[in-house]
Amino acid sequence: MIVLLIKMAQIRQLIQKKGPIIFLLDDFMTDFDVERGKALLSALLALDCQLIFTSPRRDSALESALIASQFVYKIISI
Repeated sequence: MIVLLIKMAQIRQLIQKKGPIIFLLDDFMTDFDVERGKALLSALLALDCQLIFTSPRRDSALESALIASQFVYKIISI
């Protein structure tokens, strides 16, 4: 969690210096319980950058949190 929070701080600095960025997170929700995952997702959505999440499961807490967030998102499955 500390590493993710440090990355989020770095993203804020990059956005201020360079402009819009893309942040890719590979299956980060499996490391957290549902409540922490929702809190982190809320903080990530507040970053004002393009976010790309990967997840091995379609029925994840991430998808539920995205549905509840009211943000525009797209799910791509292979």
